[in-house]
Amino acid sequence: MSKKNLILPLALITDDNLSTAAKVIYGVVKSFQKGKTLPHNNTSVIVTHAEIIERSNLSKQTVVKALNLLEANNWIEQQRNLGSANRYIFTNLAPEAKSF
Repeated sequence: MSKKNLILPLALITDDNLSTAAKVIYGVVKSFQKGKTLPHNNTSVIVTHAEIIERSNLSKQTVVKALNLLEANNWIEQQRNLGSANRYIFTNLAPEAKSF
């Protein structure tokens, strides 16, 4: 894997509703992004749980719990596809949000 930098919203980093694992998983999922945008201007990625687990080195249980926490707090939307990769839409992308 090539090294690349990620920009994470400061609001995500300081969100007390998220676990540390959820913040890490947000960054891991974002690392699969290739710059594509959707019509409503939110960006998304299509990735499997296995790919997220491999890149994060976290357990499946931790990854699933973190993804659900991110969704519950409106950081991502999960479009689940049974038996294949899911689409993760980054939903909390307010233009005025500060990045860290």
